[in-house]
Amino acid sequence: MSAAAPPLLTHELRFTQVASGARIAWARSGRAGARTLVRVAHWMTHVEFDLRSPLWKPWIERLGRPFTLVRYDERGCGCSGSDERVPDLETAVEELDAVVQAHGAPRVALLGISGAAPPAIAYAARFPERVSHLVLLGGFTHGLRHRNLPAETLAYHDAQVRLV
Repeated sequence: MSAAAPPLLTHELRFTQVASGARIAWARSGRAGARTLVRVAHWMTHVEFDLRSPLWKPWIERLGRPFTLVRYDERGCGCSGSDERVPDLETAVEELDAVVQAHGAPRVALLGISGAAPPAIAYAARFPERVSHLVLLGGFTHGLRHRNLPAETLAYHDAQVRLV
């Protein structure tokens, strides 16, 4: 007798919009009625595939035990639509704000991992009354293109990006 495969994590998939009209996909999972933790989007998120990802599924399962976990895809990634705006800190903060407002909790904790740290910090500075906690993991102050790196290093990075 084989054990049944565990069911996929359940979540509510929803959409909100930013000022340009681009649709931002977001999902809510975890413990209903608990404090809200928002995982700020970065380039490696996809609200649908995260549930099957060997990287993100354990995070979602664990963080969903004590929290209502909100995740979203930045515009042009995952299930979110795109627009003509160039991705930058302002667009990232706009997306985060749209999701926080759509979720409706008066205060949320923010989890900014890697490239999501700057928008999490900017949002917390801009709206301190909406943020209860700020958790940053693996953030950085300067992106690769803003460092004084040798041409070979940049070429290697560009090759990796093309492969991805």
